[in-house]
Amino acid sequence: MSQDRRRSGRLLVQLPATITRPGAAAQRVMVQDISGGGMRLATPDLLAPGTRIAVEIVLPDRKNPVTAQAEVVWSRPVDAPAPGEAPAPAEAGIQ
Repeated sequence: MSQDRRRSGRLLVQLPATITRPGAAAQRVMVQDISGGGMRLATPDLLAPGTRIAVEIVLPDRKNPVTAQAEVVWSRPVDAPAPGEAPAPAEAGIQ
């Protein structure tokens, strides 16, 4: 049995968000889970671990989005792209 090393529980969600990283255009992402220490994002491509990003999350029943600063802890592809296709979608853990 694997042991979960997280310090706080996760809440599974589907929240639209936008991330901004240095030297890159803003990207639309989806927050897949959230906890007191971080989030898991569905991203259009891989994010380099250690990258500082700004995350703007649209919360239900809120007029204005919430913005937070975060750091990418890990990133991995969800599916391998076929030869000649665009980069595969990925997911990333941020804190």
